[in-house]
Amino acid sequence: MRQSLREIIAPEGAHPDAHRINRDERPCSGSKRCCPCFHPDRLCCRTPVTKPAAVQLQTDEEQEMSGAAGGAEPPLNWIQRHPTYEQMKELQVEDGEQIHAAFLVYMDLTEVRRWKDVSCVRSPDLQLVLLEAREKDGAAPHTVLPLPVDRRLSHRSIRLLLDRGLPLLLCAVAPDSTLVYQRMSDGLVTPDPPAGPFEDVGRRQHRKRRQRR
Repeated sequence: MRQSLREIIAPEGAHPDAHRINRDERPCSGSKRCCPCFHPDRLCCRTPVTKPAAVQLQTDEEQEMSGAAGGAEPPLNWIQRHPTYEQMKELQVEDGEQIHAAFLVYMDLTEVRRWKDVSCVRSPDLQLVLLEAREKDGAAPHTVLPLPVDRRLSHRSIRLLLDRGLPLLLCAVAPDSTLVYQRMSDGLVTPDPPAGPFEDVGRRQHRKRRQRR
């Protein structure tokens, strides 16, 4: 049998104002004269009732926050437990944000693009984590520089990376884990000629105007 909230607060036969707080501090004798909500089968409204302790369920995030606030270290996530991430931490690069960006690029190259022989190395001059990988079996290895998108990159840094003698890819890592790759080259590179039957429309119209004259 279901009961409404009002029936639970003020049961049948009780005074209509029984759900209100009675501020009279005089002890109750259990009679109608002293208690307007007297009922022979129920407790007096002035009788203190001990409420059961409420059970509060916490999510994992709330437990981590409460543990961190109490001085306990929060549990590590799957990225921090990954063997490659631990290997990058052992390279003694102090830039934790760049290490995180390098790990995201590593996962993209191995799990999404399926590049081969992906490994991480340390650049002693730049104090950064670099990646070396092959696009496919038998292909030349590439140097991949992962950087957060808000970082600055100088010409000297690019020159140091190009001097390694490997094709260079710059990967910008956005805060939402979006990755943008940019191929870097040594010197000016002429664009490839367009493919297909293209014609200079401007020159053809100029030739027609001269013929009309």
